[in-house]
Amino acid sequence: MKDVFVLAAQFGKAGSGKDGVVGYHQPFSSMPHNLLFSLSTRDGLRPYDFRTGKVTMDTRSWREIVETVAALYKNGTFTMQNVAGDTVDGEVWYGPEDVNEADLFKKGKSAMTIGGYNAMQGMPFELGMVTPPVSSAGNRSEDMGVYTYMAIPSGAEHGDTAWEMIRFMLGDYVAKVRSGLQEESELPTRKSYMQCDRNPLLPKLYEILPGLGQSYSLEGYDPKFTTLFSELEDREIAAAVKGERSVDGVIAAIQKEGQALMDAAKPKK
Repeated sequence: MKDVFVLAAQFGKAGSGKDGVVGYHQPFSSMPHNLLFSLSTRDGLRPYDFRTGKVTMDTRSWREIVETVAALYKNGTFTMQNVAGDTVDGEVWYGPEDVNEADLFKKGKSAMTIGGYNAMQGMPFELGMVTPPVSSAGNRSEDMGVYTYMAIPSGAEHGDTAWEMIRFMLGDYVAKVRSGLQEESELPTRKSYMQCDRNPLLPKLYEILPGLGQSYSLEGYDPKFTTLFSELEDREIAAAVKGERSVDGVIAAIQKEGQALMDAAKPKK
């Protein structure tokens, strides 16, 4: 991902910022905490650990990430866009106007983005596509995943019939049908799909393995903690971008205040 951001920064250096065009943008994911997560998770880093109850940002690796993100905001590679949406019963909802506002790439205001397969059709400009970033340790990408699972419970009454259905759904016929549907962001697991969809990018996509990801339970912590911690990251990075905080100051503030937030959110004994 670092290579993607380095390339995106070249657009700012080329003067695109003068036209209000940023180097890289993800809809609803352009705030500092989003970009910190995007860089850190690919290296297996987490800002905190629910298993130990500790904030873990006071490290050399995190300093490098914070410094990188702050610098890329400063040079116009990123922009902080916070589309509010509508809050209903404690949940935030985004309507068509919000979605349109958030997607700078489709409006020609971002040079690069990462999007789903078939999600970039009908653009009013010439479009180029490559495969998503992969981990340095192997051919895995955090931008690819398995989202639909089919399983048969042990001892199922109609297990054989269920297996035939799974065999059909993962077979060549359904792969051919799905090639005609041009579903957004989804690819069949069946590689025969490539015989129907001749996109030259497909063979390379099918070589990439989905990211392993990192998923930890809240372990009884107050769910509000993650939101409060993200707001802390946003505030401190914004201060660094304005020149009000040094990188060391950002790390120290997040480490100290973040730990206080985590302590307050710990499960009550």
